[in-house]
Amino acid sequence: MEYKYMDFGEYIKKLRKSRGLTVQQVADYLDVVKSYISAIENKRKAPFDEEKMILFAESLKLTEEETALLYDLASKYNGNVPHDIRGIFMHEPVGELARTALRLSKGNKKTEAKWKQLIRELQEEDENDINNGSDEL
Repeated sequence: MEYKYMDFGEYIKKLRKSRGLTVQQVADYLDVVKSYISAIENKRKAPFDEEKMILFAESLKLTEEETALLYDLASKYNGNVPHDIRGIFMHEPVGELARTALRLSKGNKKTEAKWKQLIRELQEEDENDINNGSDEL
């Protein structure tokens, strides 16, 4: 199963196990009881709040990609915008553009290829900026 199709509990369990940690160790990192972690992993409780997610990501030394997916899965469960991009998405000009683009593409599956192309172009641009030492990241 691809990670992006997991639910939040499955994902944190996978992350915990991949690092050789017990439920108790994660509970200790987050200053919660073991049963709380177990309940989340087994879909009996909602995902962590933002503070605990940040602590979880730091404690397990998650990569940027792992952290982004952690936030995305929690937000998918909660039905909101991931907290790491909420400010940009709701209060920045680029967020307004993203919301407009999403509304324009709503329900139109033909645009998936265009989105993938745009993302590839943005990633290539970022790589070029890094390779050329640009400060505009």
